Order: sequence, then C-alpha cells, then structure tokens
Amino acid sequence: MRLAKAVLAGVLLAGVCTVPAMAAGPSGVRGAGPIALVLTVASGERALPAGHTALLACEPLGGTHSRTHQACDRLREVYGDIARLNHREGPCTDEYSPVTTTAQGTYRGNAVTYTRTWPNRCEMWRATGELFQFETGVGRPGLPG
Repeated sequence: MRLAKAVLAGVLLAGVCTVPAMAAGPSGVRGAGPIALVLTVASGERALPAGHTALLACEPLGGTHSRTHQACDRLREVYGDIARLNHREGPCTDEYSPVTTTAQGTYRGNAVTYTRTWPNRCEMWRATGELFQFETGVGRPGLPG
C-alpha cells in the first residue's frame, strides 16, 4: 500500500504540473486537475489487509487497473462521487461473503476518500461496474476475468 501511495503522489505531482486549465469537458466538471485513485478490494468486513490494489489514473489513462478506460468512464459518470454509482440492476445471490472496497486520491482537485463493505462481490460489481473489477483471475459473470 505504501508503494501505491507513493505512485499516486507521483502521478498527482505530474498531473498538477502538466495539465493545463480547461473549460467544461465531457464530464461537465470545470477546471483542471488530475484524476488518480488508489483502489483496494479486501475480503471480509475490514479494509486491511487489502487483497488486491490498483492505481487508476485518468486523463491521460494509466495506472495498474486492468480496465482503466471503463473504470474512468464510471468515475466520470458520477463526477468522482463513488457513493453515487449505481451501475446496473440484476440478480445476486443472498450469499453473505463480505468484501470491502476503498478508494483514496483526487478527482480534479477534490479529495476522494471512500470505504464500503458489500455483502458479496456480485453486489459490489453490480453497483460499481468496472471501477473495482481489477482483481486478477476474478471476473463478473459474463465478462472475462
């Protein structure tokens, strides 16, 4: 996690130095600033230890997230407010196998801090789409892992 935070700090510094001011773009948010998050997924009701970690950087796309383009699209849809994500409806089992997700970073100059425990991975994927779908070898039903 320390490495991920160090990488995030480097991305943020680079973004602040290289991103010019701009008018409202496709996301509708005025101003400039980096979009960079450290995302984690942990089995259980606690955020630590994180089982999987990814760096998501948007504009320009980058980081270690396996679905960067789609995850950035999900983030832009809610202007960086992850709690507002409601990706799609669909059935999930009543299985209780909790998973906790976190996000820390910045969205166009605004700090992002997010933690939520989901009853299972299906509920997490259904609500957040590709944002937290970066676990190696794990895919949402109907999508490659």
